[in-house]
Amino acid sequence: WNLFEGKIIELDYEKKIMIVHSSIPDDLEDYAKLKIEYINTLFCINSSIQVGESKFANRYLFDLGFQRSVVLDKNLRQKSNFPDTLTVIKESRLKNSAGKEFINRVVEVDKICFDKYCANQVPVQLLSTPNPARFETHILGGELLKRFNTILDFQNGFVYMKPNSLLSLPYKDAP
Repeated sequence: WNLFEGKIIELDYEKKIMIVHSSIPDDLEDYAKLKIEYINTLFCINSSIQVGESKFANRYLFDLGFQRSVVLDKNLRQKSNFPDTLTVIKESRLKNSAGKEFINRVVEVDKICFDKYCANQVPVQLLSTPNPARFETHILGGELLKRFNTILDFQNGFVYMKPNSLLSLPYKDAP
């Protein structure tokens, strides 16, 4: 992201375009505004998952290169008492850049919310090994992020998100 330091990046998934701005666009009232937290040159935002009546708020790494929706960190799940009894949709096999394979359980959560906007019935992967980010964080991937047009404000340290027409598409890991 250093390449875009001091810039504003607009990701419009509906039009399949990325626009680099030198100043923040004016029409942001329809967007959720989320503070960026930098860790080891990576950026994260805070979000929450809802399962039944319970909400689980935490840090999420923004990973546009990850092709699934969400990976939930094993340690953070344990610390927040995230339910371990959700119905498993399937198992997912992932490989890291070194070729090591990880097998994760995929479950469906009721909602994942970015401030005022939520995606419903989202399949998430439950990480069974140490987090590949090497710090405690959940991971947001492209399968979920593409459902929200996004503005990355690297000048002021915010991410702006609003749902787009892709929000209702079925997920690759959907039951």
